[in-house]
Amino acid sequence: MTVKVATATCTESMLMSRSVHQIVCLGSFTLSAAFLFAPPAAANLILVDVQHRAPSPSEQSAADEPVPQNSTIYSLRVVTDSDIISISEVRIVLGSGNLYNHSLGDPQNANSPIPAFIAVFPSLSADSYFDTPGQTTRTGPDLPGVGTTTFSDTTNDFAPFQFQFAQLTVVNGHTVPAFHFTINTQDTANPSAVYSKHFDIVWAEPTSAALSLSPMLALVVIRRRQIA
Repeated sequence: MTVKVATATCTESMLMSRSVHQIVCLGSFTLSAAFLFAPPAAANLILVDVQHRAPSPSEQSAADEPVPQNSTIYSLRVVTDSDIISISEVRIVLGSGNLYNHSLGDPQNANSPIPAFIAVFPSLSADSYFDTPGQTTRTGPDLPGVGTTTFSDTTNDFAPFQFQFAQLTVVNGHTVPAFHFTINTQDTANPSAVYSKHFDIVWAEPTSAALSLSPMLALVVIRRRQIA
């Protein structure tokens, strides 16, 4: 087993067209605008970004389990060049507040909500979950997790170019949560091996400034390991 350690930063920017903030987490390389359309030919590529927003008016005013106004919805997305096998070592440190879960969401918080249900129950779109490209099952404690929680893909489904693997809606959160998890993919050089990258996304100043328009930096420690 080989282990590589690297540090990276996350920068936050405001996506005005969608009224959300985007935090892009980079490794030892630079993500250019061209990458979004033509990713470089790199083995075992795993990129993660985080976006956050306030609940929409329809989510807040829904007759079914409305989302509290003082909530923040965090969306985590990944870009990978191989099949996602699982997301393990999940631990979300809230600091304050609690996670919003809709009663019609997945009982294991292991799959995203069914789109047809969201049309009838708008607040379901704010449900908290982790997901993989295929049917997902959870082992270990429920969210927010304690570092031993794993969400596994039970089918062989290659991830789309940009896949949302988690959504976490924090209610009454006065501090920015920290995200800890490992993404395990099929090794591109050796399909019988597993390539893993661990992310520790921790903001240097976890305050309510998460919803401000000011740039914000976060520290990410990435452990990359290849397991034969």
